[in-house]
Amino acid sequence: MTRRLALCQPAPSTAPPADEAPLCDKCASIEIRPLFKPPPQHTMALQDNMIQHDYLDEVIERFSSCAFCRLITHAIHTAACVATEQPVPSPSKPFQLGDFFHTTRRKRCYISSIQSGSLLEESRWKKDKRGLKVNYDYKSHRIRITLREDSDDAPLSQEQLDDLLIGTQKDIFERPERAKTKADMIVALIQLVPSGSRSSKESLFHGREIAAKIDFGRLKSWLKVCNDNHPECKRDEWHKLVPPPKNIRVIDVKTSRVVLAERGCRYIALSYVWGGKQDFMLKKENVKQWELPGGIPKTEELPQTIQDAISLVASIGERYLWIDSMCIIQDDDSNKQEQIEQMDRVYGSALFTIVAAAGNSCHAGLPGISSDGRERFQMIEYAQGLRLAVPLPTLSDSLESSYYNSRGWTYQERLLSQKAFFFTLHQVYYQCDRDVWCEDLHAERLSKNLHKKFYASAGPKKLWLHTQIQTMAHKKVFDEYMCQLEDYTCRGLTSPTDILDAFTGIANVLGQLPYNRGFVAGLPVMALDHAMLWMPRGCIERRKVAGEDGEKLLAPFPSWSWAGWQGSGMLVRRYSYEPLLEEWTVVFRQDGRENKLLLPEVHDNENHLPSTSPFAEQNRDPILRRKLMNAYAFEFWTTSCKFYITGKQHYSYLWGEIIDKHGSHVYGRACLYDPQGNWAGTLLYPRSELESIEAGERRVECEFIVLSKGLAHVPTYGDSDVYGHDAGKVLNVLMVMRLDSGDAGTATMERISWAMIHEDAWNASGPKREHIRLV
Repeated sequence: MTRRLALCQPAPSTAPPADEAPLCDKCASIEIRPLFKPPPQHTMALQDNMIQHDYLDEVIERFSSCAFCRLITHAIHTAACVATEQPVPSPSKPFQLGDFFHTTRRKRCYISSIQSGSLLEESRWKKDKRGLKVNYDYKSHRIRITLREDSDDAPLSQEQLDDLLIGTQKDIFERPERAKTKADMIVALIQLVPSGSRSSKESLFHGREIAAKIDFGRLKSWLKVCNDNHPECKRDEWHKLVPPPKNIRVIDVKTSRVVLAERGCRYIALSYVWGGKQDFMLKKENVKQWELPGGIPKTEELPQTIQDAISLVASIGERYLWIDSMCIIQDDDSNKQEQIEQMDRVYGSALFTIVAAAGNSCHAGLPGISSDGRERFQMIEYAQGLRLAVPLPTLSDSLESSYYNSRGWTYQERLLSQKAFFFTLHQVYYQCDRDVWCEDLHAERLSKNLHKKFYASAGPKKLWLHTQIQTMAHKKVFDEYMCQLEDYTCRGLTSPTDILDAFTGIANVLGQLPYNRGFVAGLPVMALDHAMLWMPRGCIERRKVAGEDGEKLLAPFPSWSWAGWQGSGMLVRRYSYEPLLEEWTVVFRQDGRENKLLLPEVHDNENHLPSTSPFAEQNRDPILRRKLMNAYAFEFWTTSCKFYITGKQHYSYLWGEIIDKHGSHVYGRACLYDPQGNWAGTLLYPRSELESIEAGERRVECEFIVLSKGLAHVPTYGDSDVYGHDAGKVLNVLMVMRLDSGDAGTATMERISWAMIHEDAWNASGPKREHIRLV
């Protein structure tokens, strides 16, 4: 993995201060200014553009005496922290090599130039014999610092230089908790535009100095540029997919009270981490008081994040603010459930969302708004008459190491927000459907032909659904679900029972896409037997809640859903399949009684369900949707069969290794044997249990039920001499635990894991046809 932070082209010449910091002999011998304007014929493989600097440990030793060495050191320190998902260091924090590098070979610094962005005018497009020839109207470059392990001081060969410039994978970062090392680390320095310089074409991709306090005028200008020039960011586009919310309360920051939002209300939403019990919440007992002018608690009494959010809304000339703790009646289950059901509407319809990504509680505040200002993370130095600084991390990298990004509820809040201001410890970022802007970089430009690299375009994932809804294919819809599930299940929840509620907004939006039929306990109906083949990234156990006496009880989620388990993130991999189940019946509770609903038969080429199908109406019926999300059982006819494991594992490629966050191999690929002792398939099973079984020379019988027929190529799943390796002979099966004998006509079972078994082995092992109730 290659990390790049880049340098902008020099700003217009300004006189350096009289006390410009000196440079060491090595840095003084380097002409810095030409690196920002390489010749037109510059290519990435030109050896003349590579400048060999000193070893990193020597550069660090000159931290206090050389301005450019100071910048190199801090740039590498910053990139090292980003690469290892640690908080970004302040400029004054010492850089300890041993914290990041665990190899004995020294690392040498190499300096080169790299393009950071360009402005392409349509009039500059020309055709030549090879096709399209582009003449750029404006280019910006940055200085790039690359580390490489050297065995001696011999000059690099041309091949080595080429490898260095393109970022060949190297084992540079070696930390105990990471499974593999990172790549050649590429970092850079950016040229700062002096404070007060107006944004223009010449300032594109120059840096900006970040002040201690937020410039509200800049935030307003970002909104204006977006609103005036980004048609895809207009709320009308989102409302074609998701309608505005109903019956929501908002805070009127002008009159300091809570009011019911009128139709078309312009409001701003807050996304933040509670970080424990809230002292100020809307409840039945204080609703009437809070609805009076001046009725909400005084601003100075509220948590700092809420104080700052109110101040921000007022400062940019807006009036209404939505905050979950103060706009949802927290002890009214009916109101609470109604609002949870429409989180996609609440955040999707907001004018923008304030994302409080600094700190780990509601008391952290929004850096730059509070009276105390914010800590400085930006290092600025003068060198050879140029004002240089180390760029701050991209928005994605800033969020990666934040506590905010580890929480379950904030995932859908960020994902569903069409526009958002992200307040991090380092700076403020703005993200919309087209762009990402930040305080420390001039990148706001109206031209559609602005080509940006690295920094300005590096934003986190969003649900780009309103631009794709008419064209998404069946597989693409399921791919979107897989992506969201993998990210969401890696996050934490204070209350284990919130696992489906905190996913409801995403499920609502995905439910509007073509082919989708809604969700049952978090699994899409469009590919239910496929979605049940989820697998964990690490150790998991059944999700539990505390009972009245403190005893741990099973949470009310089924074993066949990822929501019924906790401990690690979940993966779903697309294995082409042919459904083998004749009917699916979902079981849920309604008015205290058990109810059943037959699921529709789904095919890949279907675009719509018959209007008579209950599932065609579920996305318009929140009551039915909630009941299906809380379904606790499935009933269906299929066949069951028994195979056994001995603890033996195989290591050929099948699913790829499943590695938890600590890098240990948690799950193994157990060899499944038929009653005759032939290797018939592969089971995903905890490695520690397999090793225990093998050590005891035991033979453990396992029961399976078949779901579907795999059509994907599986290199190794059985003895080729007995069953062959026909790619169309794979069955996707669930390992189950039988909870009753099934004498009453229906056998009750729980899901344990999943496996692939050769179809001929299944048919030869005496499969039994049964009516299954999977709970």
